[in-house]
Amino acid sequence: MKKILALIMVLILSLSMTAIALAADEDEDEDEDEAPLSEYVSVPLGAFTWVNNDNQKGWRADGADDVKTDLPWAILKASIGIILVVDRNPEGADISLVFQGDGVDDWPWLQETFKTADYYTANADGNGGRFVIPFSAHPSWGAIRGGSTGKFIIGYYGDGSGDITNLGLRGASLYGVPRTLADELGVASTGVVTFIGLAALVLAASGTGAVVVTRKLKKK
Repeated sequence: MKKILALIMVLILSLSMTAIALAADEDEDEDEDEAPLSEYVSVPLGAFTWVNNDNQKGWRADGADDVKTDLPWAILKASIGIILVVDRNPEGADISLVFQGDGVDDWPWLQETFKTADYYTANADGNGGRFVIPFSAHPSWGAIRGGSTGKFIIGYYGDGSGDITNLGLRGASLYGVPRTLADELGVASTGVVTFIGLAALVLAASGTGAVVVTRKLKKK
């Protein structure tokens, strides 16, 4: 058993060093501010650009409702979902995701409500945490992303705290955006170095996880 564990550790170290070397080689060939380090990135959303009421706030893609925003529609429709980082834990309230877009006639109100327990993870110290909501969990996402523009809001209710900002919202970002697309459109983003294939399986089995590296991409 000890020999097997030792072999696994050697393999992990070897794969880790290979990944680091590949990232270093890429850094040497790319401009320091522009070198992307991963296949997929997260795109910060910034300030709300669609406020429906006190409990429902979110973001428009550029051009939705003829409003100019910094969020290209291509980025929104290519993303996997949204991450919301908050400073205090929700107290059992549901959270909802509402889409509108021209992918569905007459821009109907497409709302889906989720149990916070299914999409929220508290920090290790118990103070705050994050919601990770994949857009695929919303039954109308396919129709919305098939359109040419759209918008969405986060609805949060029920525990007396008001909207999502009253949980101490520290940041919101779209995740799973193709790095090449973010780079092409000049959207500020963060990258994650991931291990693929056998390396990913070995690291997952060992419980060591992946190495995370963050970098701002230059705004074009």
